[in-house]
Amino acid sequence: MNLNILVISEMNKINQKILDILSNSNLNILKEYKFQKILKIFFYKKIHLVLIDCDSQLINYIKIVERIKFLNKEIPIILYSKSNDFKINNNLTKINIYNFLDLNKSIDELKLNIFSCIEEIEEQLNINKIFDFIICEKKIFKIPNSFKYVFPVSQFLIKRLFFVGIKDTEKIQNIKFGIEEMVINAIEHGNLEISFCEKTKILENGIDLNDIINDRSNKDVFKKRKVTIKYILTPTKIVYIIKDQGNGFDWKKIIDNSLNETRINLEHGRGIILSKNYFDEFFYNEKGNEVTMIIYRKN
Repeated sequence: MNLNILVISEMNKINQKILDILSNSNLNILKEYKFQKILKIFFYKKIHLVLIDCDSQLINYIKIVERIKFLNKEIPIILYSKSNDFKINNNLTKINIYNFLDLNKSIDELKLNIFSCIEEIEEQLNINKIFDFIICEKKIFKIPNSFKYVFPVSQFLIKRLFFVGIKDTEKIQNIKFGIEEMVINAIEHGNLEISFCEKTKILENGIDLNDIINDRSNKDVFKKRKVTIKYILTPTKIVYIIKDQGNGFDWKKIIDNSLNETRINLEHGRGIILSKNYFDEFFYNEKGNEVTMIIYRKN
């Protein structure tokens, strides 16, 4: 299946680098810049990727992106420009678009960025074809007590969310936040036994928390401890289980005090409370050193 790539740019002014990259590929390239015709294309065609020229005076790229996102929240959009001024970057943040190509970069760098996105789309389409045949997919990670592993693990774990019908970017980011918070809690409060009060004092005194983490991680009593992260995918749900080797905590007290405004307002004290709202099921074992988070398939 050839992907349909829509390039939104003035017909005779499409950047030559973009043309060169796309022309040497097995892609179905559509070109348009008029607003109503762009909408018509979305009505008649399945578009897999959109590239938008931000330098064109005839294109209101913010308006176009907002309309595309209204029609299809999941569609990847890449904006490109020769300009790196603040105005463009500020607008990118405003419309929640972070795929941006600086045309001043080499054609090889641009090609890598574009085709990384295309490969991800193709992989997702291929995986969708075999999802009905999956009985169970399971992976187990054991990570040391370092924050540097939190992001790559969470990034991996959210890649299968579309299998259970989670495609909305905001929901995916919320789930990612919840996973990261629980892994960080397992490191800080579980394996390294940094209490809530102790962390509050560390932050109030302006001490770098990473220094405390690194120092404790090297102590004999803590250095062999790991965080175990289990991921299970079935046709009906995704399960995340995060377990530390600490002494546990009174998680019921945290949940019961979820309306305590002081605790919620403390940046590091609201992770459990917020994360609980992002999953269909969220519960600890009795000891409090293992949390299970479940998302059921949305039809």
